[in-house]
Amino acid sequence: LIFLWITFWGRIKEFGQRYARTPAAENLLFPDRAFWFIGSFILVLIIYGLIEAWSWGQVLRKNWSCMVVPGVYLFIGVLLPFVIGRFRKSRRKHEDIKPLKEDESVVQSFSDNPIEIEEQDELGRRNFVDSMFRIIEDYKGGASQVIGMNGGWGDGKTSVLNLLKRKFRRERSELILIDFNPWYFNDESLLVKEFFRTIALEMRARYLVPHLGQHMTAIVKLLQATRAEVGPIGLSLDFGASTTADKILELKNKVRKPLKSLDKKVVMIIDDLDRLAPEELRLAFKLIRLCGDFHRFIYVLSFDREVICDLLTKAKVSQPQAFLDKIIQIDIELPEVEKKKVDSFFVGGLNRFFEDFQISLSDAEWERYGELYRDHVSHKIQNLRHAKRLLAAAKSKILETKGEVSVVDVVGLETLRLFANPLWHDISGAPEYYVFPWGLKHFLRRLKLPFEKDKRINLAKEHLEGVLKNVDEGSREFAQRLMTHLFPAAGDALEGVESSSDDLGEEFERQQRVAHPEYLQKYLHQGVPSGIVSDVLVSDTIDNLNRAPNLDPSSTRFLEDLDNHLQNGLLEQFLWKMVVHVQRLNDRGDDVLVRGVCQYADKLPMEDREGHGSAMAVGRRLIYTIANRYKDSPKIQQVLLNAISMCKDMFFAAELIFWCNPEHNPIIKNFENVHLAQLTQVYKDRFKKEYVGPAKDIFLTDLQRMPRILYQVEDPALVTNYILSLFDKRPAYIGKLLFLYVETSKELPRSHWRFGYEGVKNTFEIERLYTYVKAHKEEAYENDDEKWAVEKFMKIYEERKLAKKSPVNRNSQPN
Repeated sequence: LIFLWITFWGRIKEFGQRYARTPAAENLLFPDRAFWFIGSFILVLIIYGLIEAWSWGQVLRKNWSCMVVPGVYLFIGVLLPFVIGRFRKSRRKHEDIKPLKEDESVVQSFSDNPIEIEEQDELGRRNFVDSMFRIIEDYKGGASQVIGMNGGWGDGKTSVLNLLKRKFRRERSELILIDFNPWYFNDESLLVKEFFRTIALEMRARYLVPHLGQHMTAIVKLLQATRAEVGPIGLSLDFGASTTADKILELKNKVRKPLKSLDKKVVMIIDDLDRLAPEELRLAFKLIRLCGDFHRFIYVLSFDREVICDLLTKAKVSQPQAFLDKIIQIDIELPEVEKKKVDSFFVGGLNRFFEDFQISLSDAEWERYGELYRDHVSHKIQNLRHAKRLLAAAKSKILETKGEVSVVDVVGLETLRLFANPLWHDISGAPEYYVFPWGLKHFLRRLKLPFEKDKRINLAKEHLEGVLKNVDEGSREFAQRLMTHLFPAAGDALEGVESSSDDLGEEFERQQRVAHPEYLQKYLHQGVPSGIVSDVLVSDTIDNLNRAPNLDPSSTRFLEDLDNHLQNGLLEQFLWKMVVHVQRLNDRGDDVLVRGVCQYADKLPMEDREGHGSAMAVGRRLIYTIANRYKDSPKIQQVLLNAISMCKDMFFAAELIFWCNPEHNPIIKNFENVHLAQLTQVYKDRFKKEYVGPAKDIFLTDLQRMPRILYQVEDPALVTNYILSLFDKRPAYIGKLLFLYVETSKELPRSHWRFGYEGVKNTFEIERLYTYVKAHKEEAYENDDEKWAVEKFMKIYEERKLAKKSPVNRNSQPN
């Protein structure tokens, strides 16, 4: 008995609550199934008690009567599972929509989902909701009423309805609120069934309205057999046989009578009517008209009137406006949201997103962000849905490219994707037309544009004009202006001129702008594609260098990073990124980086594989860039001295000194704190110590880089003594040395080769070198190319020697 009581307690309690809410006992015209079950259960218990009493009375007379008690137990045990199963199957499956708790998070999602609570209302809809609430609350009539709320796409109709439903739940406990969205049901028969089922479930969840569900189901079956005819100003139902109409009328009266006895106001909210197909919309109005005489029923319809009229026209309604006026008694216009509030919503939402995900912008980026939104984005965000869609899209892309691409440009590109999609698709499919100036310099092998300037400009202009023609006419001007803002090169191409921003490539790279091909690739790949160094990794390296506990670069994992990038073929690109972002280093980071590059100098390749220059050249530029930060301080000299004295590669040191010479780098003239003589002396001392002293064979260690190493010593006597000592051991070195000064290419025949005599003359004591070469001419080379170089050197020397000895005819010279 205890088990049975616990099993059915929930059902008994619910029945009692519904009975208590039911206004009058006369509504119980037909007992509820639960009533029948509970009564039957009590009757069974009474009979069981009588049998039990009787059986124990008979046990004193006849033993067979004791079988009655086990028989009753057996009967109940067999019957009970079927009863419970049937009961649970027939239980109401509908769940009430639980009101949101007051302490729920009020952080507004950036998705297109409508708001749920008042704290999320950033557009001031509360007054409008209060007005609708009063209209419904003040209605005292007994007939049904239809209220139409007209609002444009994205104006927040669903959000208003959510706030209205929440207000009813909080303040009108006796009101019956039914929420129905026909867009969820893509089948007409299912739409009819769910319409009546929703009404029945909501009513029976609160009150005892016996057999309401059965009557509703019967109406659905009969209604599905009818046809609807849409006339000029109304909708009529063709029931076929008159008996069908009589049955529907009879069932409606059975439903209407208890509803009238309840005398409760029923508010049925129907949203998204403007999303239905024409036939589905016609059916929805048919249902509203059919149930229009239910007592105190108030229908709140949400739609875009312009869209509804278009759908009704497709449904062959000749006068859609009159048709709506026939159905809707109260027409309410949803007020437009102020543009200022939409802008405030978007900007505020993006700012909160930056705070939540710790995205910081520099002052220059904030300025660009304001310019982008003010001049371009704001013109396309006309309602809340536009703002939410763009926020959601930008949020997703910014998270995917955080630290890799400018968030300002991401917002701009996502705006193009949403409002000028053909242009955005072309950017992703043919990026070379938008970043072609830098593509020619650094990504020429990956692009398809011609070399000739005029052809390149005309091709780009023709292509871009064709793409813009595919953009909707209302968005074409906006798309062109935003494209020009994001991609200056494309804007110049439309004007038919060579890009004036060609020299801003490094600046755009520093700003991570999509006008640079690398960052456009990152945006399109939604991350860092293979073959490109991550800016986040570069930032981590810089932070590690700035926090170095000592000046040993190995303690920062910097040397290990260089090795990894060398193995992946990305060393040049990594060093170049360090050049671009070097301003983020502090003084300690500068010192550690200089030491690290110098320790790794002997491993830096000399081949240019990425378009930035060789790793050796980029490493040298990195040292210069760091030194340049101290151009107004004596520290610039110390940085250069440390680099020349510490680097493991003499060629790297020679390159540093070469570009510190004002003859090769005029900018050095403005640096008062750079002393070339001191730098040269340090280099010369290293040459003596590493080559001359131990008689190191430079032909075996640095053959290809020999001219620069020897030239930077700037001591012809020292260099000549050293090189002749090597010639004494192997005279064939003469041809190898002189051939290094030959300038040629594989396409030119030997007759067009040029010999760099000036380089030899400035490096060696030329007369001593000539004398030695002449004395060992027969053994000074090993192949025809070296032989050509030796003979060319001797010929040039002899011609110049002869020219000096020839007398000058002064009379032939101009005054």
